[in-house]
Amino acid sequence: MSAKILLVEDDRPIAEGLSTLLTEEGYGVECAYNGQEALDLMQAPNMPQLVLLDLMMPVMTGWELREKMLLDSRLCQIPVAVLSGVSDLQVNEPTLRANAYFGKPLDCIKLLDFISSTLAGHSCGH
Repeated sequence: MSAKILLVEDDRPIAEGLSTLLTEEGYGVECAYNGQEALDLMQAPNMPQLVLLDLMMPVMTGWELREKMLLDSRLCQIPVAVLSGVSDLQVNEPTLRANAYFGKPLDCIKLLDFISSTLAGHSCGH
């Protein structure tokens, strides 16, 4: 059974490209195009083992989604990597409390290394 990654990204070409890359690497990928959609998907019994989170999205932003995740005893345990073109990311780091931050355009090698090491450390339990 492959690890399940939830990709939260409103830019469909980016989401599709990342989804293809991750699927080719052997991961199971589910896409959400805004924070509310992601929150709904995370309520399913089979929660993701990792969330890749864009910040600037319609309906519910990545900041709002992360805030809701941190208030939920189950969701706060899911590792999160923020993927963002926001230039002042360091200012937002303390409030996001993410496991990693990746600027856009993405360095796919670094992202894949992070995913691999993070999922290796969370392989049991989820």
